[in-house]
Amino acid sequence: MEALEAAAREPPALVVSDLMMPRMDGFELLRRWKADPRLRGVPFLVYTATYTEPKDERLAIGLGADAFLVKPAEPAPFLAAVEEVLARCGQEASAAPGRPREEASVLLEQQAQVLASKLEAKVAQLAAERGRLGDAVAIHRGVIEASRDPIFSVDRSYRYTSFNRAHLDAMVAAYGARPELGHPLSEAQRVREDWERAQRNLDRALAGESFVEEAFSGEPGPRRSYFEVAHGPILDAGGAVTGVAVFARDVTKRRLAEEGLRASETLHRTLFETAPNGVALASLDATVLKANGRLGTLLGAPDPVALEGRRLVEFVIAEDRERAEDWLSSLPAERGATAARLRFRTGESEFDADVMTAATTNPEDGTAAIVVRSCRTSSCRSCRAWISTIG
Repeated sequence: MEALEAAAREPPALVVSDLMMPRMDGFELLRRWKADPRLRGVPFLVYTATYTEPKDERLAIGLGADAFLVKPAEPAPFLAAVEEVLARCGQEASAAPGRPREEASVLLEQQAQVLASKLEAKVAQLAAERGRLGDAVAIHRGVIEASRDPIFSVDRSYRYTSFNRAHLDAMVAAYGARPELGHPLSEAQRVREDWERAQRNLDRALAGESFVEEAFSGEPGPRRSYFEVAHGPILDAGGAVTGVAVFARDVTKRRLAEEGLRASETLHRTLFETAPNGVALASLDATVLKANGRLGTLLGAPDPVALEGRRLVEFVIAEDRERAEDWLSSLPAERGATAARLRFRTGESEFDADVMTAATTNPEDGTAAIVVRSCRTSSCRSCRAWISTIG
């Protein structure tokens, strides 16, 4: 109505109109346009992407359209059509009072049929899209529920928009609370420290950041779980952040294993550094990878780092080197501790040594980590006892 009133006050030289419009469809606009004596002489060009069948074009022409174009049209053909309509209408006499060209009742019936047909097609299209959307939602739900790891999402107000069974179970176990859709995450995450950390992370994701963080969750105590948590922003079709998707994984066992490994490494490092006799971690050919201070002292190297990269055989007296090489060559085939009695020279002095190894062969490259213990005593009992502690 606004277009008709504005055009009646100041008729344009040409009107280009779509047929699919929100309030008054293009057919009705065209009918009223050509029925108005003030406007019927103004060329009316239909440009549509929805009503494209021959019957749609016939109806438009019957209602008085001066041209019918289907979207999208290239600029050149479109401008040519506009120029042709303007030229033709300029040459014609004023439109006859009897226009539209066909009987009004027939045209109205055709218009109703076209609109009903298009409406039915639209309803069927919407039903199909709703079905596809329902299928997509079901698949999405199935994927989330199939995960054994907790998954949930929240909106910009930190309210739940989805969560899976694993997340529900995790929240019950950690906080004794059951999350609910539409309710704030803070209602279920009852430990204040956990919620404050979660809120900071959600704010980072709401700002567009994707990241992974690890932290404890749940009531303080020995049974508190440790989670690896991935956060990612949820974007709408326009790219705006509407919420956050969160994927959690319980890595408590991994963390305990890492702590146990660190404790074990500390223990072995302490044993290594405080051993009463010389100890070296060496490759199968007795090349020193790491030596303790006592071995450096025995071999005349105040700084044990100076021994790294050198073979222990270099310090064995010449008469014993062949026997030392034979003993080393047998190490890949050995399992557990082996021993040899060798004589070493440092500077002007010589000393006997009971050398033992605890070797573990690497089947991939045929090498082994060897621990060699050297001492100035003739007894090897203490050596065996010490090596048994490091395996």
